[in-house]
Parts: sequence; structure tokens; C-alpha cells
Amino acid sequence: MIFEDVRTAFRKDPTLHGIHAVEVLLYPGLWAIWTHRITHGLHRLLFHDQ
Repeated sequence: MIFEDVRTAFRKDPTLHGIHAVEVLLYPGLWAIWTHRITHGLHRLLFHDQ
């Protein structure tokens, strides 16, 4: 899923054209998506069955 996110960011965000793959890991948009997925998963795990 992480690699697909990076590919999607490269395809859809014009500001990333010409940037190396390693630099994309510093891209705030990807970190926002990954953080959301982690916290959403934890929320579902901890609070879904209450």
C-alpha cells in the first residue's frame, strides 16, 4: 500500500515531478495519509466494539 501511495502521489501531484523517490518520503501529503490510516485503524481496533 505504501508503494501504491508513492506512485499515486507521483502521478497526480505536479509538484513532485522531477523529485527523486527518496525525497517523496519527506512529502507531507503522504505522511498525512499514512498517519490517518494508522490512527483510523487504531481507533477501530480500540473503540469499534464498545
